Amino acid sequence: MKYLFKIFRKILLGEQREIKLAYELADIIKIYSKKSHIKILDYGSGFEPKVAKLIESELLNKQIKCDIHCLDLYDVNDLENLNDLENLNNSSNIEFFHISHLVNSSEFYDFAIISDMLHHVGVENTEVIKTILLKIKNVTEILIIKDHFEYSIFSRWVLMFMDFIGNYYNNVNIPKKYFTINSFNGLLLDLNFNIYEKILDKRYYSRIFMYF
Repeated sequence: MKYLFKIFRKILLGEQREIKLAYELADIIKIYSKKSHIKILDYGSGFEPKVAKLIESELLNKQIKCDIHCLDLYDVNDLENLNDLENLNNSSNIEFFHISHLVNSSEFYDFAIISDMLHHVGVENTEVIKTILLKIKNVTEILIIKDHFEYSIFSRWVLMFMDFIGNYYNNVNIPKKYFTINSFNGLLLDLNFNIYEKILDKRYYSRIFMYF
C-alpha cells in the first residue's frame, strides 16, 4: 500500500517541488554566502534527501562548492545505505548522520536548513522547537527555515492531505495543526533571532494544483 502511494505521488507531483525548493534555497545561499566553499547542515533531511543533492548541484552551477551534513532519525542500516550510495555515486560532499550527531559535534556551519520539518515535531510543542532552533543556531552562521502556514480549517485540511501524500510511505507522522503567521512570528520573537529576510510568496507546485 505504501509503495503504491509512493508511485502515486511520483506520478501526480514528480519532483517539481524538490527542484523548485532547491533552486530557491541555493539562490538564498548565493546571496548571503561570503565564501566559495561552504558547509551546510540539513536538519531533518528525510529518507530521500533529493533537495540536498539538488542544492549541491545548483550551488556548483553558481561556483560555490559545499559540504553538506544531512541529519535525521536514521538507524544504522539507513546510514550505511545512504552513505554507501553517496560514495558509490562519487558524491563524497554529502554525509549522513543520526540527529544526535549535533549534540557532541564541534562542527560549525555557514548555513543550516530546516525544511518542512518543524510542524512534524508538533507546533504546540513550542519549548521543544525552541530547543531545536537554539541548538542549531549555536552551530551556524545563518539559519534558513522553510515551513507551512495554515490560514483556516480548510487550509489545514489541505496541508494535512498534502503531508499524507508526501510522507505516508516514509512513516512520517502527519500533523493535526500547522503554524499560523502569528504563532511563527511569536516563536521567532521569543527566540530573539536576528531576521534577515522573510519570504512569503513562493510557489512550489504547478498552477494546475491551484490552492496548494
